[in-house]
Amino acid sequence: MARIYLVEPIVEEALLTKPETRGDNFLLYIEVLKKFIDTNMSLEDVFRNHVILGIPSLESITRARRKLQEKDPTLRDAKSEGIRANEEQKYRDYANDIIEE
Repeated sequence: MARIYLVEPIVEEALLTKPETRGDNFLLYIEVLKKFIDTNMSLEDVFRNHVILGIPSLESITRARRKLQEKDPTLRDAKSEGIRANEEQKYRDYANDIIEE
């Protein structure tokens, strides 16, 4: 796992300069990747060399996003928050159904 304190400033820059990354993890990941790779690299090269390149995991990036958005609500995306809350409720309902069976 990449050290979150190293990933956090990169994520914060993306959230501040590219508002569309606030609600889309893949767009956020693209912006973070730009800090680690040469744009001429193939996708295969990126994935085969992710350790050497020091690319943080998607989980580390989304964890940093959540932490930053918790500290600074202006970095949140209202539409995405509603969708996430709805999906979380569906998951809870699903989990409760399993427990009741």
